Amino acid sequence: MAASVFDSPLFAQLFNTGDAGRLFSDSAAIRAMLLVEGALAKVQGSLGIIPEMSAAAIHRASLEIQVDPGAIAASTGENGVSVPGLLAQFRAEMQAPEFAQHVHWGATSQDIIDTALMLRLRQALKLAETDLREIIAALAAGAEQHQSLPMPARTYGQHATPTSWGAVLAEWGMPLCDAVDQLEALREGSLFVSLSGAAGTGSALGPKAAETRAQLAQALGLQDPGRSWHVDRGPVLRIADWQGRVMAALAHIAQSTLALTMTETAELALGAAGASSTMPQKQNPVGPSAIVALGHQFTGQRATLQAAAAHQHQRDGGAWFAEWMAVPQLALSLAAALNHTKSLVAGLTPHPVKMHSALTDGLGLTHAEALSFALAKTMPRPAAQKITKQLCQDALAKQVPLADLVHADYPDVAETLFDPSTQMGQAPADAAAFVARARALKPRNRRAIAHASGGHIYHPDRHDRCHGHWSDHPCDAGPDRAGPIRRSVTRRAVGRCVGDDIRGDAIPVQPAGGQPVRPLRAQAGAADLAECDGAGLCSDGAGGVDLAAAFGAGDRWYLGSHGGHSQRLYGRHHQTRETRRRLRHDRRGFRGRVRAGPCS
Repeated sequence: MAASVFDSPLFAQLFNTGDAGRLFSDSAAIRAMLLVEGALAKVQGSLGIIPEMSAAAIHRASLEIQVDPGAIAASTGENGVSVPGLLAQFRAEMQAPEFAQHVHWGATSQDIIDTALMLRLRQALKLAETDLREIIAALAAGAEQHQSLPMPARTYGQHATPTSWGAVLAEWGMPLCDAVDQLEALREGSLFVSLSGAAGTGSALGPKAAETRAQLAQALGLQDPGRSWHVDRGPVLRIADWQGRVMAALAHIAQSTLALTMTETAELALGAAGASSTMPQKQNPVGPSAIVALGHQFTGQRATLQAAAAHQHQRDGGAWFAEWMAVPQLALSLAAALNHTKSLVAGLTPHPVKMHSALTDGLGLTHAEALSFALAKTMPRPAAQKITKQLCQDALAKQVPLADLVHADYPDVAETLFDPSTQMGQAPADAAAFVARARALKPRNRRAIAHASGGHIYHPDRHDRCHGHWSDHPCDAGPDRAGPIRRSVTRRAVGRCVGDDIRGDAIPVQPAGGQPVRPLRAQAGAADLAECDGAGLCSDGAGGVDLAAAFGAGDRWYLGSHGGHSQRLYGRHHQTRETRRRLRHDRRGFRGRVRAGPCS
C-alpha cells in the first residue's frame, strides 16, 4: 500500500479528503509561498523599503511563475528547507535581475513557510466549517423529527434509563456547534503571519519591521501576532486542538453508530453499508469504521505534534521538520472523517420497534432509578434504594417484569412510572434546544469568493455588487455543483469550482490575429479570492490578484476559455481588438464584466 492512504489511488474513496486534499500537496505549498513572497514585496514597495517597480514586478511574477517541485528537490535536500531553491528558480524565471534582487527582502525561510502554512490552514478550516454546518443541519433535522422517540440510554455498554433518539442526536451535535462557534476566536488567535527574520529580531527588515509585518498580515488576510512565533508553536497547536475536539466528537458518533447497528441491537440502519467477500448477509458499517480509524490516526499524529512543539533556542530544525510531517496528516484525517460523517448522518434511520423492544424486553429495569425516587416519597432515600435493588435482583432471578413485582408489593406506585414516554426527563427538551441552537448558529462570514471553471466567474453571495452578470453555467448554481476539471494540452489542471478558492495552472495562449496575450492567472493554490478590501477594490485578500493594481482602475476583465485551452483573466490593454471581440462573444466565456472600483 501507499505510504499514506491520502495519496493512495487504491484508498482514495475510503479516505476521501475532498477539496482539503489539494491544499496539502507540493504544488499548493509552493503556490502559497509564492503568494507570500509577492505580498511581502508589494507591502515593502508601498513602504519604500524596496523600489516600487521591483515590488510590482515581483508581485506580478509571483502570480504567474510556476515552479516544479521536482526542480527544487535537490536544493531542499541539501538545505533542509525549500525556500532557497524556490527563490533561485523564481529569480531565474523572472529574467529581470534588477527587480528579482529584492525578492525575500529581510525575511527568513521560516517566515515564508509558516505564513504559507497558515494560508492553507485557513482554507482547511473554512472547508471544515462548511462540512460541520452540513452535519449539524442533518443532525438537527433528525433531532426535530424524533425528539420524543424513546430508546434506552446506555452507560458502560448497558441499559441505563430511557432517553430519546432526538436527544442522542443532540448529544452528537452540540459539540459540533461549539466547534463552529469557536472558529472565529481560533482564526483571530492562531492564523498568524510570520515575519521576524533570521533570529526572530527582524534586524534585516529595518526600522519598519513591525509596520511591514502588520501590513503583510492585512494583505494576506491573516493576523499580526506583534512578535516572533518561530519557536512558539502555540498557533499550530491551537488549530490542532480544535481539530482534535472535532475529531473526538466525530469518533463518538461513529462508535455509538457501530454499537447501535450491531446484530444484537439493530436499533439503527445506515444509508450505505459494505459487503463481505464471502458472507452474503453482511452489511458492514464501513463509514463509522473509517471514522474510528481516522480518529486513531489523528491521535498518534497529535502526539507527534505535541512533542515537536518543544524547540531549542531561537530556531529548531528537527522539531520544525517533525511538525511538517504531522500537520498535513491531522488536517487530512479530519477532512476524511468529516466527509464520512456527512454521508453517515444523512442516511441514519432509527428502528422504533427495536428501540421499544429494548426498553420492554429488559424486564423494565431501565425504570429502576425512577422507582427508587418514587419509593423515597414514603421512606428514607437509602431504604428506597435498597428495596429497589432487591426488587431488580428478584426480577432477574424470576424473570418477572419489574413492574409486576412492584405493583404486587407497592400498589400505590403509578402505572406511568413504567411508561418510557413519560420517563425521558429532559431528553425531548434537549433535542429541541439543539434544534434551536443549530438554526441560530451565527451565519458564516462569507467573503466574496471568485470561482472559476471553464471560463466563468462565480460569486457566492454578492452577485450584483462586484461582478455584474454571468452566463448560465454549473458554477453559477453554487460551489457544490462543480464540474470536472478541464485539461489543457500540457495536462495542467486549469481550474474548477472547488468551494472557496481557485486552483490550477494557466498556460500561455497565442490568439489568432494578434499579439500574445499576457494572462493574469487567477490562481490561489492555498488561498482564497477574498472580499472587497479596505480600499473598496475587488481584489485577492491573500496577496494574489489585485485587479486595480495589475491593470488600472476602470479596465474591464474577461474570464474566458480561448483556443480550447484554459481560463484567462485578461486586462483590456493586454488584448487586441479581435481578442476582445472573441472573448465578449464567446458563449463559453464570462459575458459581463468585473469592475476594479467601489463595490456598490
